[in-house]
Amino acid sequence: MEAKYKIIFYKSSSGREIIIDFVDSFSNKIVYKIKSDIRLLEEYGLSLLATSKVKKIIGTVNLYELRVKSSIQIRLFFTYIS
Repeated sequence: MEAKYKIIFYKSSSGREIIIDFVDSFSNKIVYKIKSDIRLLEEYGLSLLATSKVKKIIGTVNLYELRVKSSIQIRLFFTYIS
């Protein structure tokens, strides 16, 4: 199944993928959960606002958080560009 939305991860000026490095720093079980939730975001986009997975950051124009819940809670911030 092809994703409906494209996720582009931040890269530093040196080309380092900070978010990927952050995700990969966790145990395999947590990495799997994070990547699974990112795939859900790729498939369903902002329709996940109706769930507890995505929340709009109040007071911002276009900033959201992906809430990853496992043995620890992880928040990945993102913006949406149409």
